[in-house]
Amino acid sequence: MTALLAKTFSIESTELWFQLRQVYMHEELLRPVFVWGVGLGTLLLLIALVLKDERLKRTALVVAGAAGLAVIPYLQMRAESSQKPHPGAEYSAKVTRLRQESRWVFLGLGALSLGTAIWGARTRYAGPLTIATVIAGLGATSTGLWLAAHDAGAMNFSPRKTPLLKPTAAPMRTLRAEPVE
Repeated sequence: MTALLAKTFSIESTELWFQLRQVYMHEELLRPVFVWGVGLGTLLLLIALVLKDERLKRTALVVAGAAGLAVIPYLQMRAESSQKPHPGAEYSAKVTRLRQESRWVFLGLGALSLGTAIWGARTRYAGPLTIATVIAGLGATSTGLWLAAHDAGAMNFSPRKTPLLKPTAAPMRTLRAEPVE
């Protein structure tokens, strides 16, 4: 039994490492950082403001800043993975353009968060900088959710699967109740 489990683990781990080396997988792994990383950083920052905890505040600022600045490698990986032809290439190009145009939201949040973490506690502008970071974090989270919704339509395709709904020539249904026989 143990030998079978070890062999299965070996095969599965080899397949996992092969998949993780693929360029499209890097992009897939970084995609949720925008929504979850920025959202978590913003939520932690709000909790730190309520609890008035400086250490939690700095941690939240670093998390939000790192998640915001992760847009740089993400867009590079997305450009590499979009070079390969696939069924959703046209829609994917549209979403990639949206990501390129909205990168300033994440870069701005990253710069503001890290700037607040470094200089915010030492100056009299700590309160306004923190409030601005919370507002920017909420905006970046909503932008990330909006982009994730567009990505769901562009990237969740599989050439192996057939469409579930096939067009038919059935007449349109009406809202009138049909007689029961």
